[in-house]
Amino acid sequence: MKYRYTLSSGLSVFSLLACTTTIQAHTWLEQLSVIAPNGTFVGAPGYPRGLVDRTAGVDPDAGNVYLLPPDGRATGNAILATDLMCKSTQMIGVQTPGNPSLVASPGNRVAMRYGENGHVTQPQIPVGKPEGSGTVFVYGTEKASNSDTYLGIHRVWNEAGTGGDARGALLATRYFDDGQCYQINNSPISIARQAKFPHTPDTLGGKDLYCQTDVQIPTTATGNYTLYWVWEWPTLDNTGKVATNQSYTSCMDIVLTPSSNSKAESVNFFFGQDLNHAAVADQVSNQFLVNPTASPQSFASGSPTPTFVGSVASSRATSPASPSDSASSRSMSTVSQSSSVAGGFVTVTVTATVGAETETITITETANGGASSSALNRGSPSTPAPTATYSPAPTQSLAASLGAAAAPQTSGSSVPPLVPFLSPASDVVSAPIQAYTLGARHEFKVRGRVIRP
Repeated sequence: MKYRYTLSSGLSVFSLLACTTTIQAHTWLEQLSVIAPNGTFVGAPGYPRGLVDRTAGVDPDAGNVYLLPPDGRATGNAILATDLMCKSTQMIGVQTPGNPSLVASPGNRVAMRYGENGHVTQPQIPVGKPEGSGTVFVYGTEKASNSDTYLGIHRVWNEAGTGGDARGALLATRYFDDGQCYQINNSPISIARQAKFPHTPDTLGGKDLYCQTDVQIPTTATGNYTLYWVWEWPTLDNTGKVATNQSYTSCMDIVLTPSSNSKAESVNFFFGQDLNHAAVADQVSNQFLVNPTASPQSFASGSPTPTFVGSVASSRATSPASPSDSASSRSMSTVSQSSSVAGGFVTVTVTATVGAETETITITETANGGASSSALNRGSPSTPAPTATYSPAPTQSLAASLGAAAAPQTSGSSVPPLVPFLSPASDVVSAPIQAYTLGARHEFKVRGRVIRP
């Protein structure tokens, strides 16, 4: 069993910061899991190379943290051409007792989990850290070498697998902040996320909700497949330029077993499941959430909103993504609908005009309480006013399938007050929806559960 240390409830991270003049980042990958098409972790977990567990009397930082460039080097803050991609204790095939490699199949999606250690909930300690608490790049190769170097791979290997020595490819980019993870502390971000993303304490993160980097293994991969996880977390000056290099890596091997399906399974993400055992919806649907060719961006308040969604190839003809990009460059495929279950389902389609664009979101609630959203499409508005439709199951209504006691109570055909996109004529008696505008996006609440397309 794995253990981790937590602060007593009376000792906040802020009080610790008052006793020290510098903040030492210490983040590394701790666990990997295969992600099922519905977003649930399945099978036995795997672990990075050379993982040192969080156990009493052992400093996990010393065994797991790999900082580039290392502190105190005579060459200063430069990353050298000879700097290896992996820590010396994370060579190929090195697995510590009780921490085996992950077993997966080509095309599987994999969740890589890590503690945020305050870098998400206190994003500006120290001041000058980039948007999203930095960017994570994931590279994959069937031809790993213990002599692989950081500068020979990072920002060199590309999505097409043609960059550098062409032995591997860039598989994904994400913000370090996955949008929901948190460490328990008294910061406003932590307090807000504890309320928004509650979970049952587990043996991996304790009361903290661990962050994730979710990535898909290529369907063509064979043998032992190596993943390089690179967290780029520089300090920027007041002009937005990199003032201090600071990157961390974790290396892991995945043992691949043949799959009966030669194609990657489609995603049918199921919302509302236990966050300790569920992937991040945006990440399983999109491999590139941050433009890998862009420089780190200065911090803005709040959770990061991906400004780049799509393949690297599509970005090469344009400048780094920005909020003013065309609608087509920002179109994104989110999760598909959940499979219907016995007992009926309800589908609500909402089309809303946002600025100069139209968003169409379809939300499905099954009788067992699950909810999902279909593809989010952005484009020029086709109608001057928002519209919405409601479709009950063809055989029986949701109210009938759940029973009269479970059905929401409304009078006549009036619309619940928090449904700004539905017209008074809409029949929403058995499925009230609450919609909240969040900038250019929306949240929808179905029976108290938030759906974030």
